[in-house]
Amino acid sequence: MGLIVTLAAVTILVVALLLWPLLRARRHELADPAAHDMAVYAAQLGDLERDQLDGKIDAETAVEARREIERRILALDRRAARAQSKGRMPKLVVAAGILVVVPSLAGGLYWRLGSPMLPDQPLASRPAPEDNLGPVLAELAARVADAPDDANNQLRYGQALFAASQYTAAADAFAKAVELTDSRPDTLGLYGEALVYASGGFVTAEARAIFARIQELPRARYYEGVALYQSGDRQEALDAWLALAGDAPVGAPWLATVEQRIEVVAQELGQDPVALLEDLPERAAPPVNPEQIRAMVEGLQARLATDTPDDLEGWLMLARSLQVLGELPQAADAWQRAVTLSPDDPDILVGYGVALMRAGDESAPMSLEVRATMENALRLDADNPDALWFAGIGAMQNGDNAVARQRWERLLELLPPDSEQYAIVRQQLDALTEAR
Repeated sequence: MGLIVTLAAVTILVVALLLWPLLRARRHELADPAAHDMAVYAAQLGDLERDQLDGKIDAETAVEARREIERRILALDRRAARAQSKGRMPKLVVAAGILVVVPSLAGGLYWRLGSPMLPDQPLASRPAPEDNLGPVLAELAARVADAPDDANNQLRYGQALFAASQYTAAADAFAKAVELTDSRPDTLGLYGEALVYASGGFVTAEARAIFARIQELPRARYYEGVALYQSGDRQEALDAWLALAGDAPVGAPWLATVEQRIEVVAQELGQDPVALLEDLPERAAPPVNPEQIRAMVEGLQARLATDTPDDLEGWLMLARSLQVLGELPQAADAWQRAVTLSPDDPDILVGYGVALMRAGDESAPMSLEVRATMENALRLDADNPDALWFAGIGAMQNGDNAVARQRWERLLELLPPDSEQYAIVRQQLDALTEAR
């Protein structure tokens, strides 16, 4: 009978170990936010190539846009992942995913050239050094003077003026670009947005008329909501933003701004913003093109090997990208390099330990190196949820049920009692009791 109980407990343990990373996240708590970011970036690269082939942007602009997208990829911040882990067990991705966040802001140069935008634009909000901005403006002004009928020059000049907070001049440049591009929707959107900024954030009648011409663009729908709100029609503004959020794809960089507007206005109207957002339809994640990820990974590997061998964020990005591609031993090597660069970061230690498990036989007992890595992470952060979970598993597999119980009881104190993670940990503790 004792053997049966023991085998049952071990079976529960293995099942829980496999289920833990695969638990579904709540609608606004994506298990793998950075995987969606990667999908968005990959989609942007594809759109960029199509725009270049269609003649919408020239080669020089395409190069600048591609560099900006790559810069955004390298800037994914592991500290956001640590903040997300406090107070709950993060979802560890087993089959796919790149666990970092966000930014919170995405977009960059290509965001300005063809994708939907919102007021808080990366290029507009990112401060530009004065000694660099002046020469850029002068050079672009000279290009416009030399070739006043060049639409690309007008667009770049308008973007530079916008980045320099010269919104009225930017609107003039975009107005000329509208004429030169036969009122192309993306150019109209830039023009309308510059008018909004030039008026101090107010959606003027002129700007609203422009957005009415491009209602298929999320940018225009967003500003229509702003115009409704500014005219006092708060419920209509809320409905407009809810409709926009409902149509947004997973990982849309502008979605967070729309949801923030929804939360503020809903509270002003005495409505529950959480309920409103949860009632929105589920979204399908944009497809990830493995070839595009492979190209980005190879470029990142080359840069880390030659130009920036001490780039911690680059090694973390490489490690998670290799995991997506299924190259688990190489991913573990990249994690090890990250540990070398930042040996006192518990989240990186946990990531390394998980990578070691995935690179080996996941059905085998936890190795001594993995157990030591998890315990080391706990010494640095005694309340790290992932480290507590895996350290408990390692202790149980090593026959030290007292330590396993200690780890999991502490983990229970950190988890919401009504969460799925709490139920799994509670079940593991009950299994330890029955196995005694």
